[in-house]
Amino acid sequence: MESNRTNVVEEANATPSGTETLKNKAQETAAEVRDQAKKTRDQVRAQAEALSDQAKEMTSEYYQHGLEKAAEWEEILENQIREKPIQSLLVAGGIGLLLGLLWRR
Repeated sequence: MESNRTNVVEEANATPSGTETLKNKAQETAAEVRDQAKKTRDQVRAQAEALSDQAKEMTSEYYQHGLEKAAEWEEILENQIREKPIQSLLVAGGIGLLLGLLWRR
């Protein structure tokens, strides 16, 4: 890279329009860097959008799974209450009593 700079500077000093040549090469290099930066930006944006879409999909799947599990637990709890109503009342009363004692403190 250093030899490339030296060659450009030597070429600029060797010709009468050396500064023009140097200026043109600098503009070309700047255009190349700008184009590469745009390409990189577009690639990063595309990857970010893909990851965002994937995250949305996974979140939706987890949400649906959670809803299904909650519905299952609700059904199980309802069945247990129907099968053992007195035990269910005693458990609910015990939980209420414990919460009342904890809140009193």
